Amino acid sequence: MNDDLAADAGDFVASAYFSGQYRFINTFSRKIGVGYSHYQTRHFDITDFDMVAGILSFFYQERFTERLYISLRYDPSFYLLDYENYMQRHQLSPSLLFRFNESAGLRFSYDYMNSNYFTDKGRSGQGYRLGADFFSLLFANRAELTLGIDYRAYDTDHPDFARDHVRYRFELLWRLPEDFRFTARAYKETVRYDNIDSSSAAYRDDDKYSWAFELSHPFYYDWLQVHLQNRYTSNESNIESYSYDKNVTGLALSAKF
Repeated sequence: MNDDLAADAGDFVASAYFSGQYRFINTFSRKIGVGYSHYQTRHFDITDFDMVAGILSFFYQERFTERLYISLRYDPSFYLLDYENYMQRHQLSPSLLFRFNESAGLRFSYDYMNSNYFTDKGRSGQGYRLGADFFSLLFANRAELTLGIDYRAYDTDHPDFARDHVRYRFELLWRLPEDFRFTARAYKETVRYDNIDSSSAAYRDDDKYSWAFELSHPFYYDWLQVHLQNRYTSNESNIESYSYDKNVTGLALSAKF
């Protein structure tokens, strides 16, 4: 997606998300199936940012031993912005998971992406991501900590958008008393552009910081959850027009069957 989409304004947003999957093979050591996810937002004022996304997923997972797993996903996706064709993407994602024991392990992942932007052709091109995550259960298995690092690179049709990303990630999921669930996420990302930005005659360097918190609880039924969310993002760029701060607070309902 386009990380530069931002507006110097506040707004209220309604969003809806649906995800489902069907497993053709679902054994202890092998899982093969297909899934679909749909995401949609509706802004009350800034309707230019209304987004619709549809993601089809084909997945395969194999458990070779008690400690070693591999998986492969293929995700074709389609995006609309302001209800007009925005982007089409094909993504292939192999990964390997190794468990040290029942409570800790490492995950290595790779993504290859081919993106076609319909209205902003210069952003079209290919990209890849290399990632590594360490995860561990804490507090008598009531919490899960994940620490990760990603490297991403994009080769785009217009040189202004060719860039490299390095992201450091933190996530903590904690099951609290009385069926409350707390989630904290944060990342720090550096983005270095390969070429001189044509609008400013300078090489663009960005530093992005983001943190998010969520508190959830069952709402009358175990399958229905209410979520209180907050996410803050700050992008600091050496080219002032690309700097921004964004703060989003939300209340959501989710159902899982």
